[in-house]
Amino acid sequence: MKKSNQYTRQVTARLLYRSVQEYKEKHPKASIAGILAILEKSPSGYYKYLRSKPSKTKVRREKTKKAIVKIYNDSHQLYGSPKIAEILHKHGIQGCQKYVYSIMKEANIKPKYLKHKIKTTISKGNDRKLHNLLKRQFNPKDPDSVWCTDITYIWTEEGFVYLTSVMDLYSRKIVGWVMTRNMEAAKVLECIEIAKRRRGIKKPLVIHSDQG
Repeated sequence: MKKSNQYTRQVTARLLYRSVQEYKEKHPKASIAGILAILEKSPSGYYKYLRSKPSKTKVRREKTKKAIVKIYNDSHQLYGSPKIAEILHKHGIQGCQKYVYSIMKEANIKPKYLKHKIKTTISKGNDRKLHNLLKRQFNPKDPDSVWCTDITYIWTEEGFVYLTSVMDLYSRKIVGWVMTRNMEAAKVLECIEIAKRRRGIKKPLVIHSDQG
């Protein structure tokens, strides 16, 4: 029981000394003697704490923290703890997602979520010429009778790319896709042609989109 109480006092003292050290780093003009007097701690104990070698756990945590901050900044501050933990593992640095998250929280860093504003629809009056042939009939009876198309953007380390896809509404299978740097209509047509060749389309079918 005595050993347990002694260990608790030692841990509490180290936590207090660490708080004092962090406060001093943020406020260089603060009086260490004054702070220790308020906490009822002796200066000798504090300076002994400063001279003590960091534990292996602390050294490992600091090393991991530096690696996390580098990966985080290299990703333009987009990566969260799951992705960073994965990259750390590839570099031989052990640390589960929860461990990485705790360090990121301690360092007050969190991923930024981009709101990529982009004009996705340029109708030029075509919306008045086109008709809704599908009429919410989302379960066609035959394959390759109704296709749906869509375009989405994906963030990569080299910037945004656009993924155009064609889905057979009967099987919900992606039958064609193209990845490009822009949203040119020619690329959408190219994607449809790829799907037609793959499926051997000879007869007319309905192609439904959001008119983007």
